[in-house]
Amino acid sequence: MKSLVLCCGLISALLLSSTAQVEGQSGQSPSHQGTDCTQIHSRNPAAPSGVYVIKPVGVKNTFQVYCEMQTDGGWTVLQRRSGRDVSFHRNWTEYKDGFGDLMQNHWLGLSKVFSMTQKKTWTLRVDLYTHDGRTLYALYKNFRVGDETSGFKLHVGEYDGNAGDALQDQNGYGFSTSDRDNDGCSPCIFGDIAWYKCVGSKEGWWYSQCGSASLNGDWHASGDHIGWSSGLYWRTDKFPKLYSVKGSKMMIKSCLKNFVAKHFIRGHTVV
Repeated sequence: MKSLVLCCGLISALLLSSTAQVEGQSGQSPSHQGTDCTQIHSRNPAAPSGVYVIKPVGVKNTFQVYCEMQTDGGWTVLQRRSGRDVSFHRNWTEYKDGFGDLMQNHWLGLSKVFSMTQKKTWTLRVDLYTHDGRTLYALYKNFRVGDETSGFKLHVGEYDGNAGDALQDQNGYGFSTSDRDNDGCSPCIFGDIAWYKCVGSKEGWWYSQCGSASLNGDWHASGDHIGWSSGLYWRTDKFPKLYSVKGSKMMIKSCLKNFVAKHFIRGHTVV
């Protein structure tokens, strides 16, 4: 098992421990279970993976997230793809608000991700599942997204992992959907072809003049996963050309600013 540099492993005792309530639409005051999955795990390391109610720092309303509880802390899942049961052909409002089943395939919602990442310091982990049974991963320090006026602009820091770095060339770009174009193409030239939009089949992503990654495209089954214009793509030298991965998961973990600790990643298959 490979040793990686990650945030938060030694500072869980310093995380906030208060439980608050927020006025709900029904007039009741449902309690939340923490500010994020990292804090929930720090309070109860035996807490199982599952759906929890959180209230990020400085945010008025609570919302549900799926927490993946690992030995290195609690991770808040932002995206999960493992099949075609949930369509990712969505417009701006749907990508902003979120969609799908938190227990299975889903997109948490850009507004929620912004509300979480405007405070604290975050690590993003991207897990990529191949058609031959492997799991590759990419880690990015200092992950956050901007507010809606910025187009939910992507910010990622230093990369680590074994999947290759496919996000750095999309760093600093806003999110694009079929009805909101922030990809920087005016046009983008590929050979003798001019593209004015990088959105392929109405999926949304942080396209940067199209860029190297897009995990919200069309899902393709094993045996039919190479050569498509839209797929779950992570274009690095770790994958064949136009290789659509079998599944993906994006999740984040909070940490105290400027604090780094070394931990082993467990509970994941790495190659």
